[in-house]
Amino acid sequence: MCSAADVVAAIGLQLAELYPERITPQTPEGRRELRQFAQIANWRAALNVLSVEVLVVESASQHLIDAGPLDEMDHERLILAAHRVADARAVLDGR
Repeated sequence: MCSAADVVAAIGLQLAELYPERITPQTPEGRRELRQFAQIANWRAALNVLSVEVLVVESASQHLIDAGPLDEMDHERLILAAHRVADARAVLDGR
């Protein structure tokens, strides 16, 4: 059995060539900017979660008005929505 390095060498490459070069900022400003981009991405993801989960809560409340109590599956989904909202809040709070 051949090793991965042997297989890659057979086509004239090295293992390191299969992976992109790691780009890391060299300056404090560059690292700060990278952290800000990551924070903004986390905020966007949290807001996307909130936009979905608010629809779940709205749907559950409409069901309560129209049809009465939630069944077990809907109740569990509403609990999941509450957890996801709490997680999104933690992201937005910077925790």
